[in-house]
Order: sequence, then C-alpha cells, then structure tokens
Amino acid sequence: MTMLKNAICISLVLLLTITDAFAWWTENNTNNSFKTDDGLIIKSRVLEIDMQKANLRIVSVPFETDATELSLRDFGNKLIKLPEYKTQEWIAVNGGFSSYSVDIPVGLLISDGRVLSTETLEKNNNDRYRWNGILCQHEESKQWEIFPPDQYHSNMCRQGIQATPILVSSGSKVEITSDEPERKPAYVRTVICITRDSKIKVILTEKTHLLALAIWLAKSEESGGIGCDSAINLSGYTSSGIAIKSSEQKYIQFMGEGLFPIPSALIFKKANN
Repeated sequence: MTMLKNAICISLVLLLTITDAFAWWTENNTNNSFKTDDGLIIKSRVLEIDMQKANLRIVSVPFETDATELSLRDFGNKLIKLPEYKTQEWIAVNGGFSSYSVDIPVGLLISDGRVLSTETLEKNNNDRYRWNGILCQHEESKQWEIFPPDQYHSNMCRQGIQATPILVSSGSKVEITSDEPERKPAYVRTVICITRDSKIKVILTEKTHLLALAIWLAKSEESGGIGCDSAINLSGYTSSGIAIKSSEQKYIQFMGEGLFPIPSALIFKKANN
C-alpha cells in the first residue's frame, strides 16, 4: 500500500511538472508580498507570462468592444461573449490613465500598429515629464521595452501605451525618490514588469507607496523580490484589476476591484504555435 501511495504521489508530481512546462502563465505564490519601512506587509498577486508562449495586445476598450464607459469587469464580461475570445485562454489587465473622458486615454496608445492617441510631453512643476513612461513592443524586433516619452518616435512601436511613473528603469534601477511616501498617498497599484529574460510579470498590489513597491520590484527573486529589469505603473486604485479566462472555464476569474471605467487594456493570449 505504501509503495502504491508513493507511486501515485510521484505520478502527480510528474503531471504537475509537465503541465507547468507547457503553461504560458503561472502565478507566483512565493514572492508575492513585501515589507515596508514602517513594518507593513503588502500582499500582491503576481502573474508571470512566458512571452515565448503568449502574445500581448494593447487595446482601446471602447474600440475593442464597441461599448463605452466600461470597467475592467465590464470589459471582461464583454470579451467573453465575442467569438475571438469566447473559447480562448486570455488575461486582461487594466491599462493607462483617462483624460477629459473615461474613454479617452492620456498620451500614447498604439494597438496593432494603429496610433489611437499620440504621446504627451507635458511636464510638471519640477520640469519632469508628467506621464514619464511608455511600454512599447518594437515594430521590427517584437521585443518589449519601457522607456521615457522623449525616446519615442513614429513607426517605432507595434503596441504602445503611455503611463506613469516608471518604477524601475533598465538595469533594475529604482526611479522613485526617497521622499515619495511623504509627498503622495498610498494606492492600490497595477504594474507591468519586464525581466532580464524577457518575461512579463503583472503585479496587482494592496494599497502601497511607490518607493517600497519599486525597491521590491527591482530586487532579485533570490532576495525575495520580483526581479524586474524595468517596470511601469499603470492606472490604479478602483480601476486596478486582472481578468482571467481559461479554456476550461465558462466564467471569468477576477482579481482586484476593477470597477472604475478604463480607456485601455492589455490582453495576453496563448500563442497559437
């Protein structure tokens, strides 16, 4: 009986290992929290996307669904009824910030090579870019990169979205100043992280300041961090959320509140290799 139990356990481990090997995304349940300087434990959901097995599109929410003033939850429930999404596996994440209307994005928005909104070079009182980061999939190499808006030029990106701030710049450099916790309130955050091996991680946090978050993101996984080479903050607070549709499910798994209308979204789909 003991030998049979051992054989079953080994078979289950092998099955899980094989399943993980073919998975295009996983959730990191190990490095999913961090401690702030004042001792608070901030819990997060961390999804790791293997970009060799997945595709990422940046979309206008109203253009993709032909509907207006949709939250992430509304958006997910619309997608699941569309033929191109109904039977497929996908993950939707809230995108960038709204302008004068909840459906109008601030700054650059490029979807499948179409420029839906142009970049903004607006500066704040400190003469720094107010919307200081662009997440871009390069047109030629198809690689993803995060960089400041003054590095963008036309026909550069196949997909692109402008947001703020850059939390970690290329080389795992923390870009948030030490006085940020005193100057700004804590919010729920949605973050896109690019690793050195070109994976993309989606992080959804509890309410936190940007400094502690950026330090955690830049830390190596061996040190309890996320291992981001670069990372950018997307729209947060009540708009933050993740919607997951697996091929086996007829319903969507939601993470986060995702209740405030959003102008844009990121959609990861399993690649059809």
